Amino acid sequence: MAKRAINYDNLTWDDRESAPAPEPVAPDKPEEGRADEPESQLLKDVAWQTMLYLSFDAVRAIDELALAQSTIRHKVKRHDVICEALQDYLRARGMNVEVRAKPRRHRK
Repeated sequence: MAKRAINYDNLTWDDRESAPAPEPVAPDKPEEGRADEPESQLLKDVAWQTMLYLSFDAVRAIDELALAQSTIRHKVKRHDVICEALQDYLRARGMNVEVRAKPRRHRK
């Protein structure tokens, strides 16, 4: 049994070309004197993204360490273990900088 050809004519919209284009909205100017503050407080806007290529065994060991440090109410993630290790490494070499872009939020 042969299938019928699919007809998409009922899904087309021909008014697009005739509709007026929306006028561009000018963005609000930021307040003067706040040039040093970032516009957004989102993590993706205040952090620098870094890619790590780790061996399977290293990831497994980090995950086991994170699981051992976790409790029922506080889960430790792989990211937390890596950030702590990098923080310790930098402090041991005399660089007292904060590794985390934003401090951890603790739930009550």
